[in-house]
Amino acid sequence: VYTMSLPLDTYDQHRGLKLHILISDSLVSYTVTERLKVLVVAILGSALLMGSAFVVYLRQRRKTQIAQARFAAMVESSNDAIIGLSLDGIVTSWNKSTELLFGYSANQALTKNENELCFSQISSADETFYQGRVHRGQTVANIQTKYQQKNGNSFDASITMAPIYHSNKLGIGVAKTIRDITEQKLAEQQIRQLNESLEQQVVERTEKIETFSQLQHAILKNAGIAMIATDPNGHITLFNPAAERMLGYRAAEMIGQSPAIFHDEHEVAAYAAELSAEFGELIEPGFAVFIARSLRGLPNEREWTFIKKMAVVYRYI
Repeated sequence: VYTMSLPLDTYDQHRGLKLHILISDSLVSYTVTERLKVLVVAILGSALLMGSAFVVYLRQRRKTQIAQARFAAMVESSNDAIIGLSLDGIVTSWNKSTELLFGYSANQALTKNENELCFSQISSADETFYQGRVHRGQTVANIQTKYQQKNGNSFDASITMAPIYHSNKLGIGVAKTIRDITEQKLAEQQIRQLNESLEQQVVERTEKIETFSQLQHAILKNAGIAMIATDPNGHITLFNPAAERMLGYRAAEMIGQSPAIFHDEHEVAAYAAELSAEFGELIEPGFAVFIARSLRGLPNEREWTFIKKMAVVYRYI
């Protein structure tokens, strides 16, 4: 008697096969001993090979079952609605989120055509186009539309469609993932409205600034007194028409120049010495003389001697 044990499940030691080969005594004592040995070895080898193949099959099946169980758990717990469809649109799977989103239970949905349950705003032509791409093995993502629920309410959705393959790489169906993006759409709409409001405010503020600028320009242009302004570095930025008439310079030739052009340099130097004594620090003759008191928050009104372009001397405050 020849006995051989073959395990069937690596997770359960009690599951297995025992192969018993019985050979009669007369056969054992047969003179063709070598042939018998070859035959026995061949039988045992074939049995061992078949048993090993069967064990590999069981192990692979167990792994597949575990993988399928994990995948099913992920699909069932997903926050997105996931629908499995056959190639002709029949529902083959319908997860919990799909039940909550559309209002139909899995028992109500399975074996039904998807179009009987999920009403969208996708046109028939677009639906045919998307299905054609999926049937050719392509994944179609971010299809945005509106769906209607069982209770008649509608929601914004983003759809992804992907092919489902058999183990032989033959397409057997379509996996459709539907995500509710209603809140996202509302947020985008609020942002657009806010942007439009800000743009309108900018337009209104710009119009006000332009109106004020035009008014300011008109006042400066028609003012009866000379108005001269500089930047913090002492360069002239404004020289109105009254200043042009008073000093004989054109605004174009004075913009960017220093006020020292029309000031008496001896008077400026004398006032610099006076300010140095008042503040206890050296005030250099130049633009610093004109702004020293203003920088210290003090009144800054003084009578100055202006020199016209034609060397005529005037006294101004």
